[in-house]
Amino acid sequence: MGILTNLLGDRNTEKFGDSWAETYFKRYDNSTRQNPYASPAIHLANMWCGHFGCKSEANYKLLLPGVVKSMVAVHGCLRPPSGGIALSLYMLFIEQRQIIDRYPKYQTKYGELMNDIFFLLHAKNYDELNARFNAVNPGLQLQSPFPLEDPEFNELAKRLGIWQ
Repeated sequence: MGILTNLLGDRNTEKFGDSWAETYFKRYDNSTRQNPYASPAIHLANMWCGHFGCKSEANYKLLLPGVVKSMVAVHGCLRPPSGGIALSLYMLFIEQRQIIDRYPKYQTKYGELMNDIFFLLHAKNYDELNARFNAVNPGLQLQSPFPLEDPEFNELAKRLGIWQ
């Protein structure tokens, strides 16, 4: 799988979905190789901004600082590489919704990875979320990012059906 599948492939196949998810995750993987001692949150930010920054005019709402911070905070509660895998599935959800709708394995995997985090978010257990984030990202300047109070992130999450 690779660039030809992404460019020329049938956008409704499982192979296409796997290829896109791999492509997203490669940004995370490349970031970890380039800077192996950086916090996992840095790699998540590089993954998100590296992808959506390619077409910054079209994706400007996804690049707003509050949205980036929210994506990094939520997925940064998971130990590597789970955070990168989960974020790649979320990015697939944003850009290739038809794949998510057609092949439930992506949504199932995302749910498996993020279930505890979503439960804590829903329960507004910010102490536990902050403890998890801080444990995964020690030494990061951004510590204890919860609660997330970004209207753009909340709007995106509602539009994608992540929360009500």
